[in-house]
Amino acid sequence: MRPLRNLPAAPAHFAERADAAVNIPPAMDESLYMEVLGIALSGMQSASTKVAVSAHNLANLLTEDFRPQRATQTAQPGGGSHTTVLQSSRPEPVGIAREVVSQIQASSQYGASAKVFKVGAEMRGQLLDILA
Repeated sequence: MRPLRNLPAAPAHFAERADAAVNIPPAMDESLYMEVLGIALSGMQSASTKVAVSAHNLANLLTEDFRPQRATQTAQPGGGSHTTVLQSSRPEPVGIAREVVSQIQASSQYGASAKVFKVGAEMRGQLLDILA
């Protein structure tokens, strides 16, 4: 049994556009759309980590002296999230209901983050069309 490693969180801030010749109104700032993509990506990575941890726990349901893992998601200061995987300090039983609920929540989180990513990518494409 190997503990899961943490997936890297998406960068919370991307460098702003260096081209000063193009005047982009604040409501259409390209860096905003890049940040939206990074935030959405970090949400998808956090959800994937949560599902992997839950699957790991369920796979070891009958393992003697098993110490389950827990995924703890925290918000990042610039937006987005980061998930840390911690292992229990002592053996304890795995609750099937808890793991199923965790997987359902992570699935919903992943779907919502994927939709945000899709909309952000579409908005960025429209911005590039306007600037072209």
